[in-house]
Amino acid sequence: LVPNAGHILYPVLLSFTLSAGAALWTLALREKAEQPALWLGFLPLLFSVPLFRLSQSFHYEVLALFFSGMAMLAYYRGNARIFLAGILFWSLVKEDTSVYAALLCAYLSWTVKRKMALTGLLIALATGIAGRIIQTTLGGAEGPEWTNYLRQGWPALTDRSFFSVRAGALFLVLASSGFMALFRIRYALFVLAPVAALHASSFHPWHASYYGHYSYSILPLLFAGAAEAAERVNSMKWKTPVLFLSC
Repeated sequence: LVPNAGHILYPVLLSFTLSAGAALWTLALREKAEQPALWLGFLPLLFSVPLFRLSQSFHYEVLALFFSGMAMLAYYRGNARIFLAGILFWSLVKEDTSVYAALLCAYLSWTVKRKMALTGLLIALATGIAGRIIQTTLGGAEGPEWTNYLRQGWPALTDRSFFSVRAGALFLVLASSGFMALFRIRYALFVLAPVAALHASSFHPWHASYYGHYSYSILPLLFAGAAEAAERVNSMKWKTPVLFLSC
């Protein structure tokens, strides 16, 4: 489309998209959080290893952060059309992003904006099913590419590295505001835990450790978890000492 463009154009566009996605999530967090809960949830994500890895991967999966941020900002502001558009585009980024969008929408269906969330859930599920049917029709009976990570055949890990990789991945999730979900146990159990378990079950070293662009699956859910937990943190009298200790 741009024959005279240099090689720098693609990474610049990706960097801009990632920055825009982080900005949208910042605005979404501001809709839910007040100080110091805002910074308690935002700072660990802003300086997190998964976000840094995604920024350095130069992969189009940065779109997941942008469209999910667009969806959740619209959700908190009550704009159903933009929310549903964000869920649709988030689900279309890759063959597995519809799963993560569906998990988040299923959780949101327990909140006051149930109708909006349920519609988003249907869109995410329909997108995932339609994508699978199209893939099977055009590409044969092979499973989605991401399910191949759950099969053996990737570079072998020793028993020690098998567990150390997963322990390191769990630490990254918790350190990247994953601990905020502990203030919303339902969110931790039904949204974060299934995705973390999927990565922990992976035999692909990069997928198991959220290395490179593979953090695109968990990052939107970490941002959403921080936003959902912020309300509860705001009501806690000891939030200021916790923020001081976390810094």
